[in-house]
Amino acid sequence: MTASAAFWWSPVFGKPLLDKPTVEADNGYAAKLSAYRAQQDAIEEFAEILSLGLNAKDMLVEMFMSPWFSGETVTSYAFDSAHFEAKFGGDQLLTPQQLASKTRALTGVAWRTRPRPSGKVESKYDDLAVLLGGIDSEAVTSRAIELTPTMTSILMTHATESACIAVARQFASPIGDRSLLTMVEETTQPLASAASIISLQSENQGDWKPLSLVGELDAGPHTFSLVFENPYGTWTGTDWLDRRELYVDSLTVISPSGFKQTIRGNDLRLVTSYQKNGLPSCHPQSGGYSVCFNGSLSFDMTVTEPGRYIFETLLSSKLAPSLEGYVKVRLAMRGEGDILKATTKSAQLIKRQISALFEKLHGTRLAVDSDEITQVYEIFAAALTVAQESDGSEWRFENCKTWDDGYFDWDLLSKEQVESYKSPSPNGDYYEDDWSIKGSLLRPFTQDPLGTKYAWTAVMMYMLSHYDYLHE
Repeated sequence: MTASAAFWWSPVFGKPLLDKPTVEADNGYAAKLSAYRAQQDAIEEFAEILSLGLNAKDMLVEMFMSPWFSGETVTSYAFDSAHFEAKFGGDQLLTPQQLASKTRALTGVAWRTRPRPSGKVESKYDDLAVLLGGIDSEAVTSRAIELTPTMTSILMTHATESACIAVARQFASPIGDRSLLTMVEETTQPLASAASIISLQSENQGDWKPLSLVGELDAGPHTFSLVFENPYGTWTGTDWLDRRELYVDSLTVISPSGFKQTIRGNDLRLVTSYQKNGLPSCHPQSGGYSVCFNGSLSFDMTVTEPGRYIFETLLSSKLAPSLEGYVKVRLAMRGEGDILKATTKSAQLIKRQISALFEKLHGTRLAVDSDEITQVYEIFAAALTVAQESDGSEWRFENCKTWDDGYFDWDLLSKEQVESYKSPSPNGDYYEDDWSIKGSLLRPFTQDPLGTKYAWTAVMMYMLSHYDYLHE
């Protein structure tokens, strides 16, 4: 019975049994001897459980429930000493298979995994099994229990590549269907007083429709912006075909006292974003409106009367004949100031979301005002600032390699959509993709005009590379 308990010790606890110290003059001899005796006493107890019912399950349950499996709740000083010396508790490095299962279950990401037409699934976790501490039952027969420089490098790559895919997956679904980012939207920013993405129910130029946004504003400088959320068009090399267009007649701000300030769509006070080729996204027209092919229009205003403000727009659109769906517009009111000192509802919501990520991904409950939450919020703020201050920030997140997740498109698109561009290759057991179709279908998942996806990716990288994520 004792031999059986000793056999199961390493598989259950992830650490080998300690050898009995033999040299009394060695530094720490007493502590090592105490740890050795504590382990031997535990083995005797487990063996006794096994002998009572001759059922290994009873013994294994006792082992899982013992302080050796998770020493976080131990209060005995004597056991604490032995626990420390034996390096036991809830900090066992995940095996490659455990890491794969955990990442897939919590984030949805199947990192560097490729499903084949034959039904075979290839995974980088399997290729890197030995380098990540696994065994091959030939040259390597015992798994690594501590991180090496090589393992650290691979795990950082795993976190970096998985983070942006995880964020794209989260924001691709309605907030009620998400598993991680369940409190925030893409429009949730620390200084944003209000934001909303609205479907413009207009089918033709001149079919003007009003859209509005309501928000509580404090005194001080604010920016009111309108963003074309889902531009679309096909470039032939000489001309655009099948293109969505957004027409902006006017933008109006109504103060709490009812004072209205209206700006026509072609007013030079409106600031337009610029495309990667340096061309403006919106173009003023002599008829008093602007036409936008993508991008945004915004203007600044100093609020002197705190309270409830209404931001109204009058818009129409031209739809793409071959593409279903209306034009989508994001309206936003944003204050100016130090992100780190923001006390808005949005800033508090972001901190609460970070706290929820700690609990979901690390199993740790932290107060919103704790040092750990503040540290990660600073990471979010720094990344958001970088994204918003760089030219073409809406492209920064598009470097996310969603194709490193073999199930990304299968999980987020319909079967008909995937089959419209993906087909088995006649030259081997792999799929061929038509990127002229695939690119336009996947692009909305990686668009990031506000820089918030980029900011949450930085947070997710921290979470997925953290000791508490890689160990259990």
